[in-house]
Amino acid sequence: MRTKFIVTGMALAAGVPGTSVVVAQSLQIQEIQPSDQFIEPFSRISGIRELPGGDLLVADQTEKAIYRVNFDTGSYEMIGRNGAGPGEYELPLAILGLPGENSLVVDMANMRLAVMEPSGRIIETHPMMRDGSFLMPTHADANGSIYWRSTSVVFGAGGVRSAPSNSASLLRWTLGKSTFDTVATLAIPPRNATSGIRISGGSISGMPAPRPFRPSDAFAVATDGRVGIARSEPYHVEWIGIDGSVVAGPEVAYEPLRISTSDKEEWAERRSQQTMSMFMMGGGGSGAGGITRTLPRPNLDEVEFPEYFPAFSEASVSYEGELWVQRYQSYSAPGPLYDVFDSSGELVRRVRLPAGRTLVGFGPHVLYAQVQDEDDLQWLERYEI
Repeated sequence: MRTKFIVTGMALAAGVPGTSVVVAQSLQIQEIQPSDQFIEPFSRISGIRELPGGDLLVADQTEKAIYRVNFDTGSYEMIGRNGAGPGEYELPLAILGLPGENSLVVDMANMRLAVMEPSGRIIETHPMMRDGSFLMPTHADANGSIYWRSTSVVFGAGGVRSAPSNSASLLRWTLGKSTFDTVATLAIPPRNATSGIRISGGSISGMPAPRPFRPSDAFAVATDGRVGIARSEPYHVEWIGIDGSVVAGPEVAYEPLRISTSDKEEWAERRSQQTMSMFMMGGGGSGAGGITRTLPRPNLDEVEFPEYFPAFSEASVSYEGELWVQRYQSYSAPGPLYDVFDSSGELVRRVRLPAGRTLVGFGPHVLYAQVQDEDDLQWLERYEI
């Protein structure tokens, strides 16, 4: 049975002359539950891609493996080979959909992007360093283009260095083409300059003090190549067409939520459970080994917290082309909350997942989320939408 979404009256408030402001609180929150859970757990899901036939490709970062699974039959098999040689992948950090059934594997350890067939056979690779730029794609479309947010990070013998900046370019590259396209400029939180992040033994040094909960634009890409951008100030959604056309929705009004002491403590605890990986680069930008360490627990007295949460944290695009924007909430909230926008940038509904879930991808009329158990195993769930 499919979940039905019921939209209550959408209130409009006065804003800039000639514009409207959608009040998010006027929409009823629809709470959904999983229709099923896959029978086998994973160690650390780093990406999924639903194939046209319904099978899922699941990248597991810890196991350094890609699995082909089917929810209906319970089938589960590793595809491809793990390693650093031709036709192999070492550390799949993401798996993105390309035209047809091919997928793009972001292989950080080998510093290359691998085009993989559904069988697991790799048919071509591209270096992640190209013309002096570092390609770290987070999205792809059915036209064969990949997308990523540029950074001011520099890799070198002194470690990883960055410069302060409050904006970044959203870049697009069609595989095989000679140049990149700049799709848009994104607002990002200003960063502290670093002289070099280093991992030595069991510790990480040279990291600037974190600055959590700063407003930042977020983007996601539809299969047809349209780019949805959630703008942070003021909160609204823009869609950028493949031809560069822009469709902007109305501003979304929301009541700022104060960050509590317990929110700060929970943030610090979760950060201390995260890991950071660094990889050495060989000649030509190839991978040459790496190391992973757990991040130290921040000293809250040294962290600059704002008084209020920003409106949202990140964005995803459903198979049907709606932009799902995850709202910031107190850590005590009953589950992740999403504002859902249509192709005109209008807020059409609000959806909440159960507590402890993380949205990891979409298929036709379904979304996939993972939940972690007490043994730190991750279970993949399917929700009908």
